[in-house]
Amino acid sequence: MRGPGAGFDPAEALRTWGIVGAAISPSSSGLNNESWFVDAASGEYVLRLYAVGPSAAVEAEHALLARLRSAGLPFATPRPVGPVGSPATWAWIATLGEPRAAALFERIRGAHPDDADVAAVETAAEAFAQLDVALAVMSTDRPAFTGRIETVHPLVPDLEHLGELGPDGAAFVRRMRGASELRGSLQPRQIIHGDFAFGNILLGGGRVTGILDFEVATEDARAAELGVALRLVLSKSTRERLWQPLLRGYLRAAQLSATEIDALPTIALQHDAVVLAWWLGRFRSGLRDIRPLTQRVAEALDRERWLADQGPAIVAEARRLSSSATADRRPYGPMASDG
Repeated sequence: MRGPGAGFDPAEALRTWGIVGAAISPSSSGLNNESWFVDAASGEYVLRLYAVGPSAAVEAEHALLARLRSAGLPFATPRPVGPVGSPATWAWIATLGEPRAAALFERIRGAHPDDADVAAVETAAEAFAQLDVALAVMSTDRPAFTGRIETVHPLVPDLEHLGELGPDGAAFVRRMRGASELRGSLQPRQIIHGDFAFGNILLGGGRVTGILDFEVATEDARAAELGVALRLVLSKSTRERLWQPLLRGYLRAAQLSATEIDALPTIALQHDAVVLAWWLGRFRSGLRDIRPLTQRVAEALDRERWLADQGPAIVAEARRLSSSATADRRPYGPMASDG
């Protein structure tokens, strides 16, 4: 089966930006998009071919990135370069299938952290908190995430027909209905990045140099940023060493209310159901993964058991860190607390 970028010629696409004769090499592409490093006479770039169809989604992402340029963040966020002679920041490019949106970004130098880098996780968590404080006063045209799992992928429109996940996986996703209601109603709400992943973090010299991939950034529960990040670090074999640095870094730079902190384990579990629905949608669309759905279900159930045991400790530690950090926290922006 051809991938979404089949028939796409990066060198030909770069002519849209007036770039010829550049050295081009594939990067480690994400799950939704493909990208290439570009070393040209005019500078270093990353060429990104979007897998998403609607142009409104790309427009909303780029509009948010434009707002972030003036946020005064201590790290870089992606900066798209406009095609020659166009006011737009992206372009339609031909592939063997339908045309795809493509964009050229200034390259941000840095390396991705690995699962054993505890200090990097803490540093990255603090950077995400700084980002969230900046995003709290911004808006986006992207639809808000309501928390409903059946809105995650168009090929998973309900929670009654989940047979490919097996009985245990389907039961797990359905158990998260109440957690979805919590995520959808939890206050305050704001734009969050929504995808804390090691591949979206760049580090250099002991600091974060860039945060990447704002494709899913939209309004959500504020606490979902840390809840999603918690789910990510709990998916690692080094989770016992990572969850406390994650909390420490994030809560050093941003404040969550007691209600939000109490919800963190629930949000982490609910996001496991979100991720399963997304993978199920990809499976139904014919996009296969090297890891079967049954393995992803088993991992989610393992995290559910782990959180049943360790969730109270996570909440207690987050409350302690939040309380001790309040007096020392730097005033990056608006904060709120109910206790």
